[in-house]
Amino acid sequence: MKPVLRLLHISDLHMSAVQQRSFAPKYRHQIRQLDLDPQTLENLEQGIMPHDELALDLLKSSVLKVARYTPQRVPTYVLATGDLSCWGDLPSLKAAIDWLRTLTDEAGLPKEHLLFIGGNHDVWPGQPQDQVFPFQVDQQQLRQHRKKVEATLGFKTSPRFNLIDPIFLNHQKHLRIHSVDTSTHDPLMNTFAMGHLGHWPDWRKKDAPHQLRLLEQELQDSKDFHILLSHHPIYSGRRNLVNSSFGFPISISELSNKREAARALKKAGIKVIISGHVHHVIPRLHELHMAPGNQPPLSEQQLQLAIGTSAQEYIGEADISQEAFYHSWQCIDFYLDGDLLKVGRQIYFHELNDEQFYPYSGKEEMAEFELIDSLLECRQ
Repeated sequence: MKPVLRLLHISDLHMSAVQQRSFAPKYRHQIRQLDLDPQTLENLEQGIMPHDELALDLLKSSVLKVARYTPQRVPTYVLATGDLSCWGDLPSLKAAIDWLRTLTDEAGLPKEHLLFIGGNHDVWPGQPQDQVFPFQVDQQQLRQHRKKVEATLGFKTSPRFNLIDPIFLNHQKHLRIHSVDTSTHDPLMNTFAMGHLGHWPDWRKKDAPHQLRLLEQELQDSKDFHILLSHHPIYSGRRNLVNSSFGFPISISELSNKREAARALKKAGIKVIISGHVHHVIPRLHELHMAPGNQPPLSEQQLQLAIGTSAQEYIGEADISQEAFYHSWQCIDFYLDGDLLKVGRQIYFHELNDEQFYPYSGKEEMAEFELIDSLLECRQ
C-alpha cells in the first residue's frame, strides 16, 4: 500500500558553530551541584553537547536512502522539530538550516518540502563561548536576541497554519499540518528546558494572542484531519523533575500547561502531535498500537509521536545510561485504507562506532484513525 504522505522526521540537532567539547566538564560540575534525579541529569548533560559530524553524515545518508526509495508521487517532507542550535547563536542556527536545506535538496525534494520549527535551545542567549544560560541575562537581552532568532528562522507568527498543501483523503476530509511555538521567555523555565504553549510572543501577554485560542478558533469547525508540530510533547512518558534545589517540582520533558493544551487541542480537532525535545522515542518501540488512550492527558482520539535524534558528541561517564549512545530518526507514513487513515512508523537508529543507521525492525508499527466518526482505533 502506497502512503498518501511521508514525513522524514528528525529533531534536536543541537548544531554548534564553535567547538564546545571543553565546555562539558565545567558544565557537568555546575549542574551536579543541584539535587537532580539521574534521568534529569542525563537530559541536561545531553542538552549542551555539540553536534557530532560523523553522526550527522550517517544521519543524512540514512534519510537519503529512505527518501530515494519512496514511491513516486508520494508527497514527502523533511521535518525537524526544534533545537536546531545548541546555544541559540545565529551562526549555529544558520548552519543547521543550511544542513537541512542541503539534505532536502539531495533528497530530490522541492525547497518548500522542508518543514522546521524552533525549540527552547534556539532562543537561548546565543553566547556559547561564555556558556551563558537564559537565567544569567535580563529579559530585555533575551527579547532582543529572540527577535533576531525569529528573523533567522523566518517565523513571523505562531501558530502557523497549513504548512503543506492539503492532502485529499475523501470528499469531506483533507490532511493538514500546523505548528506552534512552545519555547518560553521565562529565563529559569527556559534554562531547565521547560516549555509552555501560550501567548506569542510570550513577553507580550497583555496584548499578544494566545496560541491555543487561535487553534480553537481556526480549526474547531473543520472536518479535516489535523497534525500539529510542537517542540515539547504533550505526553513524554517520563517524570523528569528538578525538586529540592528550588523547593517545587519542575518537569523538563513536557509542557508546563500540558493539561490545558490537551483540552484545547482536542477541541481544535488535532489528532496527531509530532515533537522532539525528549531525546527518546515516543511511544516506546513496539507500543504504537496501544498508545492512544494511554498517553495522558491526551485523549483516546489523539496520538503523540516524538523522536530525539541527539546527533551529538557523547561526553558522558559510566553512570549515564546506555540510551545516551543512540542516535535515531523516524519515517512516518500515512496510509488511506477505505475509511481508515493508518499512521505507520519506522525507527532508524545508530550506535556509537556503527558505520550506518539501521531500521529497528523490518515491520512498520501502525495505529489507525476511523475517518467516518474521527475515532481512533488501536490495531496492531
